[in-house]
Amino acid sequence: MNNYIKEIKAIFIFVILGIIILGFPTLLAYFKIEHYFYYTLISYIFLCAVLAILSSILKSKILKKITNIILFPAGIILTIGTFILPLGFLLIHLLYYVAFVILIPAIILKSLTFLDIIEINNNSTLTYIKFTFSVFIAVLFNYQIRKLIYKISPARINSSKKLKPYELDKLTDYMLSENNVRFLIYSLYVILLIVTNYTNFEENSLTVNPSNDKAILQSFVTFIAFDRALSLLKQLEFKPSDFLNKIVKSIINKFKDLEKNSR
Repeated sequence: MNNYIKEIKAIFIFVILGIIILGFPTLLAYFKIEHYFYYTLISYIFLCAVLAILSSILKSKILKKITNIILFPAGIILTIGTFILPLGFLLIHLLYYVAFVILIPAIILKSLTFLDIIEINNNSTLTYIKFTFSVFIAVLFNYQIRKLIYKISPARINSSKKLKPYELDKLTDYMLSENNVRFLIYSLYVILLIVTNYTNFEENSLTVNPSNDKAILQSFVTFIAFDRALSLLKQLEFKPSDFLNKIVKSIINKFKDLEKNSR
């Protein structure tokens, strides 16, 4: 029971931080005070810089106290930013991951269609292929996509010394591990399954075309079979890579034997 409470507390903290990250800009936009806020922030930063320089030059105790009081809100903002910064980068990495998973199948399909290699005339077929290939790529190329994210990340994971203590690569690996991605896919499909079945029972459709609902459900069935096949493959003693190596080795042995007999 204590473990569940611990996890619920952690989720609650993440939700609060998410509200702060996403809610603050929305709040500014709602009250239409973005410009006033930005001007005030710039003025405050400039004032802090001037006071810090004067305090270091004049060595006045009174001025130092005034500077500390004025810099106090900046210290709070900096502390909050220290907590929010890694979450912001992790959110960016998550968005990158989703974007790659969606864009890669779309680009491949566009290329194959443009080259007249395949022809898709039915929108439901296209929906099925996009969903299915996206989840396949998300699981099969998990490691490669994460490495690509590190190279294009604004956090400059491999070069930034200031952000290095955050260990964003380890945090990203933990968040976007293959098992976590697989869990997210199952969760997404379960939600889609519930919503689709509910709308169908109400004689409605989740999408414009009812056939697309069936395409999404069939994509889920395909992913279950695919994921089960991967799990069984890991348990098998037979591995295609090992089998290929054994065949190559046997051929090499045969050539060696022929060379030996020819002497």
